[in-house]
Amino acid sequence: RKTLWSQAKEFVSPKAWAQWMGMTGIDEVDAPMKGPFYYLVVNFALHFLIVFGCFAPILNPGSGIMWDKSGSILINIVLMVMSWYCFYKTWKTPPGYVDNSHPHIATWRQRYEDTLEKYAEAMDKKSMDALPQLCHTCHVARPYRSKHCKVSRKCVMLFDHYCPFVDNTIGLWNYKYFYWFLVTTSLGLLTFLFTFFSYVRRYHTEYGVWPWLTLMVGIELLICLFPVGGLAAYHTQLTMANLTTNEHINLRKYKYMFDQHKKYRNPWFKGYMGNFMDRMQPSHACYMISQEHQPLQSQTSGEENV
Repeated sequence: RKTLWSQAKEFVSPKAWAQWMGMTGIDEVDAPMKGPFYYLVVNFALHFLIVFGCFAPILNPGSGIMWDKSGSILINIVLMVMSWYCFYKTWKTPPGYVDNSHPHIATWRQRYEDTLEKYAEAMDKKSMDALPQLCHTCHVARPYRSKHCKVSRKCVMLFDHYCPFVDNTIGLWNYKYFYWFLVTTSLGLLTFLFTFFSYVRRYHTEYGVWPWLTLMVGIELLICLFPVGGLAAYHTQLTMANLTTNEHINLRKYKYMFDQHKKYRNPWFKGYMGNFMDRMQPSHACYMISQEHQPLQSQTSGEENV
């Protein structure tokens, strides 16, 4: 059991933060701490207090010094609400498990049993490599682009990474909410940046002192712009390439991403706009290989589309 001190050390560890943001190829998370999730919720609350306590003091409108900036404040509020909504949907939407909720789970379980028998008959490594990848924990043959998540203890379709900041695994069905959460939060922090420093400057002019508490809280919020904005840019690149974080970091592990000449060839690449729409309108086709790339199956593994 982790002590409060050990959790505090983990919370400030650069390695832990890189892993929490899905930026490593190491799948070590078994039972992640709740600290990142609560840290994000607290930052949401702090942002709310600054906006409605300083920028637009709705309980004491006469004390407001930023009412002439109501347009930028309104934009920040709209982005804040959108960010909250996307955060909630990412948190509560199942990523897409290969379990009883999957419409073809019986097929994947039967394929698991059939593949076990074929393993016994395989005579060489090449024959074994041509068989589907199995998950012996879930007792299924894994669909393309799926991976077993150690946190949820289930195989996840289009597995991206586990994110402790939203307390959920990111996969097929909730990736679009996660992506827009990053985008709206980044834009919200950018609009907050200009309004915040304008408020601090006016406060000092009006009262002759600096609002130190507000200043410290605001700077802490703005520091979040760097990792969140970086992730938004990174996931925009992934979306345009129709790749997951897991595939990008562990690309060489997935033979279906290469042709017979070992040249990179993404079977799901549909052009930049097509890739974007594919991720924003998820379906089971997102992990099926089209007829154009069917020969790739026999070159890499024996998995079949369902």
